[in-house]
Amino acid sequence: IEVSFSGSFALDTLGAIATFGFSLDGAGEVGNYFAQEFVATDFWIAGMVWLFTGVSAGSHTVTFRWKTTAGILKAATTQRAMIMKELAA
Repeated sequence: IEVSFSGSFALDTLGAIATFGFSLDGAGEVGNYFAQEFVATDFWIAGMVWLFTGVSAGSHTVTFRWKTTAGILKAATTQRAMIMKELAA
């Protein structure tokens, strides 16, 4: 399963670190991307692609998660997209 995500985010705390990643069926995040806040109310564009290999046949749930070490990290604007596609073996 190949999955890609792009979106804009804002963090309100200087020095805080934001983490972004994909999760397959509720497992821990993979493909983690880290960003640190240097300017208050700065916006980031997070763009990531990940390939999940060795996935069994059947239905699966892929999520994009974000978290921060301090403050509030939120999706900024409504311009977000996630695309998933199943690739043939």
